[in-house]
Amino acid sequence: MRPRFHPTGRALVLASLGLVLAVLSVVVSSQLAPLWVVFWIVFALALAVDFLRIGSGRHFRASLSLPPTLPVGRECAVPLRIEETRGKTHLTDVAISLSADLDPIPQTRVEIAEGRADLLLPMRVQRRGRVRVHSVHLRYRGPFGLVQCTVVLALDAESVGVPDIAPVQEAAIRFFGSSDFRSGLKIERILGEGSEFESLREYLPGHDPRVIDWKASARHKRLFVRQFRAERNHQILLGLDVGRLMGEPLAGIPKLDHAVHAALLLGYVGLRTGDRVGSYAFDSQFRGYFPPRSGVHAFPALRAQVASLEYGHDETNFTLGLTDLAGRLDRRSLVVVLSDFVDAVTAELMVENLDRLARRHLVIFVALRDPLFGEVTRRSPRTAGDVHRAAVLQGMVQEREKVLRRLRRSGIVCIDAEPLAVRTQLLNRYLDVKRRERIA
Repeated sequence: MRPRFHPTGRALVLASLGLVLAVLSVVVSSQLAPLWVVFWIVFALALAVDFLRIGSGRHFRASLSLPPTLPVGRECAVPLRIEETRGKTHLTDVAISLSADLDPIPQTRVEIAEGRADLLLPMRVQRRGRVRVHSVHLRYRGPFGLVQCTVVLALDAESVGVPDIAPVQEAAIRFFGSSDFRSGLKIERILGEGSEFESLREYLPGHDPRVIDWKASARHKRLFVRQFRAERNHQILLGLDVGRLMGEPLAGIPKLDHAVHAALLLGYVGLRTGDRVGSYAFDSQFRGYFPPRSGVHAFPALRAQVASLEYGHDETNFTLGLTDLAGRLDRRSLVVVLSDFVDAVTAELMVENLDRLARRHLVIFVALRDPLFGEVTRRSPRTAGDVHRAAVLQGMVQEREKVLRRLRRSGIVCIDAEPLAVRTQLLNRYLDVKRRERIA
């Protein structure tokens, strides 16, 4: 796009002042005529100097170091370099033109000193998929601030919004970084609670006498106890609802992306602990299936499958989706269904089908709670509008609890948590289920 030149607000104010002087020289006294003539000559010269010093606007260059992928929901600093080929100094307003799936970047003012300026753009992707940074808009003025030039520099940089796996990496360090970590769970957390033999150790006061290994004790002539660990090689299926309701934003990104992040964290930990992990996606119909696999080497394929899920626009058909999901399981499994609901009426079919699924499999149902629900108990209403709003939210909370109580009566493990807490709660429930061997 060609540079655009236009007068600034300062120039318009001075021009108005010149017109006032011209009118006064006619109405009040002709002696004022030389004054407004001199004023307009000086004003015209200043405009000319500004226009000449501002240049053609074609001497700017911009380069953006946009990475090939950006994590959804996490702010990243992306370097932008602006160069002025003549090596001059300008105080420039910078605005960035972005695609709709990127958070807007506030306009900023930078000094291009000695022909170059480097700045970091805070970029945050709202949804998975391709995103573009179209152009950078520069606006700068001449030395007198009378003429303004706007330059649009094309960037046409493209990236892909992908699930944020930083929590997965943090979990790997937290759970698997220590040398005493075996089978995906710290030994001291699961010894004595599983059914798979782990090792022998010398008896200490406080050990359960029932786990004393008398044969080993006789051989060594001192008491030894058997230690057990949670059984491995269970099957976990991550059921992702990709329907219309899951596309609604919550805490800045769609509910589906919160579910994807939680599913990937659980999937990674499950693979590391020796379980087989797969995924299944549905809305009004089947949308994707990743057969359960074992080993950490399966995680990239699982991540790619989950990251490719599109945001659905149809209402979720739980009867079709959960029936098809159950038909793909050849043995008792841990099924984690990540979904959401609005009220007890619309959730009726969901409850019926989850109840049917729970008769054969262990089911964990994960719902994403809107942080607004927490405000019902945290805030005191001050106006009539606040009272009405609190009453509506309280009604929604009660409807939600009614559905969750029905699910719990069916033996389903329920998690109803805000986005920032859902990953930790899901992981803790999985570890608890594994220690108690509820899947077997």
